[in-house]
Amino acid sequence: MFDIHCPSRTMGLCVEDLLWLDEAGICRHIAIQTPNSVFQPEFVGHNLFELLPPSASIPLRKAVLSVQQGATRHREDMYEFQAENSTDLPFYVLISMIRREEGGVLMRCKDLSVHIHKHQRLLKAEQQTVEDLKRLAQIRMWRYNSATHLIEYKGYIDAYTRCNIDRLP
Repeated sequence: MFDIHCPSRTMGLCVEDLLWLDEAGICRHIAIQTPNSVFQPEFVGHNLFELLPPSASIPLRKAVLSVQQGATRHREDMYEFQAENSTDLPFYVLISMIRREEGGVLMRCKDLSVHIHKHQRLLKAEQQTVEDLKRLAQIRMWRYNSATHLIEYKGYIDAYTRCNIDRLP
C-alpha cells in the first residue's frame, strides 16, 4: 500500500481515481474519487486486464507494458469502456501512467464521459439545426453537364435529380 500526500486529494477536490498495478497487472491499491467509476474497490488483488472489456483492456495492456519495459516513463491516452452487449453510453477515461521506482505502474484516471457525451449531443443538435436550415432555405447544389445538356442538382432531401435543359420552360 502507499499513501499520496496531496492537499487537493485530502480536501476532496480531486476528481481522479488512482490505481497501482504491479508488474503482472494485479491491482495492488485503488483510490476511487469519482462516482460511477469504471474501476471498483473489488479490483484490488485481481488482474485489471481480465476485469475490463476487451475493447479497452487490450490497448491498455500494451500501454502499461510500454511504460513497465521502459519504452517511456510516462504515458497518457484516452480509453473507451463499453460493456459487451450493452446499450448504455460508453465511458471515456483519460489515463495517465507513470512507472514507479518500487515497481509497477501508477495510473491516474480521469472520467471524461460527461464532457464527451455533452459534446456529442451538442454536435448532433448543431447538425440537425444545419439540416433544418437547409430544408427551410431550400438550399441545393447544382451542376451543369454541357456535353449532355443535363442539369443535376442535389436537393435538401439529399436526392439527386436530373433534368434536360432542352425541356426547361
